[in-house]
Amino acid sequence: MPALSFFAGIFKKPLFWETHIMPNNFNPYQQRLKNVSGLITVTEYYKKELSEKYNISADKILNYPDGVDLEKFDIQISQTEARKQLNLPLDKKIVLYTGSLISWKGVDIFLNIADFLPDDILLVLAAGGEIEDIEKFELLSKKLKKNNLLILRHRPHHEIPYYLQAADLLVLTGTAKSQISMHYTSPLKLFEYMASNRPILATDILSFREILNDSNSFFYKSDDSEAFIRQVNFIFDNYREAEEKAKKALEDVQQFSWQKRAEKILEFMSLKIL
Repeated sequence: MPALSFFAGIFKKPLFWETHIMPNNFNPYQQRLKNVSGLITVTEYYKKELSEKYNISADKILNYPDGVDLEKFDIQISQTEARKQLNLPLDKKIVLYTGSLISWKGVDIFLNIADFLPDDILLVLAAGGEIEDIEKFELLSKKLKKNNLLILRHRPHHEIPYYLQAADLLVLTGTAKSQISMHYTSPLKLFEYMASNRPILATDILSFREILNDSNSFFYKSDDSEAFIRQVNFIFDNYREAEEKAKKALEDVQQFSWQKRAEKILEFMSLKIL
């Protein structure tokens, strides 16, 4: 970004910077922000931080979270059909997580809770990200003999809507121990979960609360295995309520399509270069 803003200043061209996380050393960026026409963040916390800590006008910053391809997740097959296609068991309640197994995402909690879930629940991790993180997680799982934990490596993204359709509950992990997790993340899976019309259980952290709320999701206290298990049991004991929250999440996610995000950003850019 420093180099781009330098050339923008030379050639007098508008420059917009979408930034998802505060750089470790912000000074080189701050010095050249005078050449930037506008900034785009994905969390309100980051927008406020840029404005208050670095004296950047809030009017110069658009906060708009990530989004989802709504049509891609609107698949018209039953849960049973999805499970058959994916070779998942038909006689289990499936609690599903999709995404990276990197530690700042709070995924270690799965190793703590697997043994304490009811026998009729299968915890499925459709794992992506770095292979080193997956192998480390698999090794720990084997050492701990987590028999009701299924780890699936690098599933093609076109299969993810079917995994979500096959699940009974979707889990969005995070951790209050990580600043990235707490304040800067806008996970694609969050919006994919909402678009799938399946109940969501999320870590109760600020970044998720910017999108999710008690009307469209359930929450558990960060890094608290007992709270996680209590919520899973509560959700399956009150599944009609869970389905109602899933419907509300589907309704709420309509404003977060990639199309609407692009339109909002283009509108912001147009106003800044007039």
